[in-house]
Amino acid sequence: TQVINFNKYLFDECKGLYYHNWYSQEKSNGVAHWLRCNGWVAMAQAELIQQLDNEHPQRAELIGLLQRQIIGFARYQDIDKPDSYLETSGTAMFIYAVAKAVNEEWIPRTYLPVAEDGWQGLMKKVTPDGQLMDVCIGTGMRENIKFYYTRPTALNDFHGAGAFLLAGSEMIKAYRKQGKE
Repeated sequence: TQVINFNKYLFDECKGLYYHNWYSQEKSNGVAHWLRCNGWVAMAQAELIQQLDNEHPQRAELIGLLQRQIIGFARYQDIDKPDSYLETSGTAMFIYAVAKAVNEEWIPRTYLPVAEDGWQGLMKKVTPDGQLMDVCIGTGMRENIKFYYTRPTALNDFHGAGAFLLAGSEMIKAYRKQGKE
């Protein structure tokens, strides 16, 4: 129900992305298609699908919603705000969701380059001693778009560590399936 409601209230059909928030009283979205919101939705969908029986009556619909989101964020694989930075936690979440969906054969293998390109970019954000750079700190909601793309970052912020590890594990699985290691 929650994933269906994400799609009912937050999905922007024109951009193929989710808005960060929904204002119930005004019955409207906020201003931002915030990266980590989209990442959390992608991860949540992948985790939900993983838990469903193959015969679940909404399984195909949920896979379709995840694929639709992947198509949407693949269009924006680089940033559309040149005065911002390339954020890593959302990137890791996208890599995880795409690689997991490919590895589980929910979507065609032709989507794997989306995860591979993200992974190559993400690897540039790891310091020589293994720390993850450019992780956006916690984010509230605002009606100023610049608030979202100028958020401060932290080294190894907890918002990015788990997603980074999950992305790496799915990329290892994907590379092993291809005979690469």
